[in-house]
Amino acid sequence: MKIQHFLISRFNLGLYTWTEFETKDPETWPILTRKTILETPNKYLDYRLKLFDTFTYPSVCGQTNQNFKWLMLLSDDTPIRYREIFEQYTRFIPIYCKGQWRSMKSHVQKLIHDYIDNTSDFIVTTRLDVDDMLHRNFIDNVQNDIPKKHNTSLYYRFGHVINFKHRDMYLPQPAQTVYNQSYPHNQFPSIIEEPNKVRTIWCESHGILRKSTEDIVIEKEPMWCWIVHGKNMSTFRGNITKSTIRLGELQPNFTYKQVTE
Repeated sequence: MKIQHFLISRFNLGLYTWTEFETKDPETWPILTRKTILETPNKYLDYRLKLFDTFTYPSVCGQTNQNFKWLMLLSDDTPIRYREIFEQYTRFIPIYCKGQWRSMKSHVQKLIHDYIDNTSDFIVTTRLDVDDMLHRNFIDNVQNDIPKKHNTSLYYRFGHVINFKHRDMYLPQPAQTVYNQSYPHNQFPSIIEEPNKVRTIWCESHGILRKSTEDIVIEKEPMWCWIVHGKNMSTFRGNITKSTIRLGELQPNFTYKQVTE
């Protein structure tokens, strides 16, 4: 069985022309305002890069199975200074796109065919947000757990949540406290497809992907870690319990840079 596996992330797509944020309900999206994004996009990007360098990038480079390609979607409006920064990363393939987040579906479906081997039996695409991190065996588990069946989505139910820099009403413990979460249709899904019928993991939002695919939710040890840092685009609250460990104790299951208090 020949498998091709792609990790697909978006970094700053639409950051400089994000008109679609105007439609967001301020009661649902209270943390980050459109005004903050549009008036200080580079300051926001600097903030995300620090999170990416601390958590996301090390967790991908630290995967025990490196048999995958990582495609990173970036805004075509990215300033030269940041393009030079992105070009220094060796583990992902930077791909610059026009448009906003809503156009990501069409972007990915077109560009991924440049990398697909049509002799493959299964194309697996996995979503990763650039402020989160993966268990070091995440990729290996996906490739071992995928069913031999196309149009199937795969999730790992259990993960961690970290309130990285602040307390809030939902995460009241001190900053850098680790919480456990049971979240079956979380933001770390994978989809298994035929080479000539690839829609990619971005064809639907992670919460409704199960409506168009056969859905599998696997219960293992926590396989992902979601960083809540005060400038998240959106947050999901529910099924969260305080863990007995702190952020510094997540290693060696997760690879990341140590964070000082």
